[in-house]
Amino acid sequence: MKKFIFLFLLAIVFATGCSPAPILDDTVPEDADHIARKFLTMLHDGSIDEAVEIFDPKLNKGEKFRNELIKLSGQLSGSFDEVRLVQHGRIQAMINDNAQTRITYEILTAKGRFVTNIAVSKNEGVLLITGLYLEELDKPLEEITRFTFEGKSTLHYVFFALALLVPIIALYGMYLAYCSGTHLRWLWMICMLPGTGNVSLNWTSGHFSSNAFSISTLWAPFIREGLSGATYISLALPFVAGIYIYRYWKANRHPVNTSAGRD
Repeated sequence: MKKFIFLFLLAIVFATGCSPAPILDDTVPEDADHIARKFLTMLHDGSIDEAVEIFDPKLNKGEKFRNELIKLSGQLSGSFDEVRLVQHGRIQAMINDNAQTRITYEILTAKGRFVTNIAVSKNEGVLLITGLYLEELDKPLEEITRFTFEGKSTLHYVFFALALLVPIIALYGMYLAYCSGTHLRWLWMICMLPGTGNVSLNWTSGHFSSNAFSISTLWAPFIREGLSGATYISLALPFVAGIYIYRYWKANRHPVNTSAGRD
C-alpha cells in the first residue's frame, strides 16, 4: 500500500508538470473578450471616434493618440479572415469586482498576420480599454513560439539540462527517504514536494525572471501559455531533498566498523 502511495505521488508530479495549458475559450471573461473584439472591429471599420470612447478617459486622447489609432486602423483594414484567442491573464481585486484582463489575439487579415495584446479594465462595472499593442508577424504565431532547439543559445541548453537534473535530485531524495525505513520518511517525502525560489526562462524570447521568495509545487515545470503562447521552463530549488541527500551521504561516508576491537 505504501509503495502504491509513493508511485501515486510521483505520477501526480509528472502529470502536473507536463500537462498542457487549459482551454482558454472556457475561462476568458466573456465581457472582456466581447469589448476587446468590439474594439478591434471598430479599428477595422475605421470607427475611430467610437474606438476613442471606449478607451480609459484617464489616458491622453489628443491628436497624437488619434493618429496612432488611425495608423492601426489602416493596418487592420480589409477582410478579417480570423481573430483567434491566444492567451489571457487576469488580475482580480480582493474587495470588489474590479479587475484587469490582458488578452492576446492572433489576427489574420487580407493584408497580413498580426498579434495584438489588449488590456481591459473593469471599474465599478464599467469596461474600458486601457492598453493596446499590435505587431505584424511574418509567419503564424504557433511557428514562432513552438518549442525547438534550433537557433538557441548555450544558456538555453544549460537551463534545459538543469530542468532535467533538478527533478532527478528531488526524486533521488524521495527514494532515499522511502528506503530509509524511518517512521518520519513520509513526512520527509511530503516536505520534498515543494521547491523554494524560482527562476523562469521564456524559451521563445530568452528572457529570464526570478523570485527568491516563492514556493513551487513542482521542481521544473514546462508551461505553455495558451494555445500558441510562449513556452516557459521554471526551476525551483529542491531544498529539502538536498538537505536529506547531504545528511544521508554524511551518515554513510564512514560506516561504523562493528568488528573493530575484536580479537
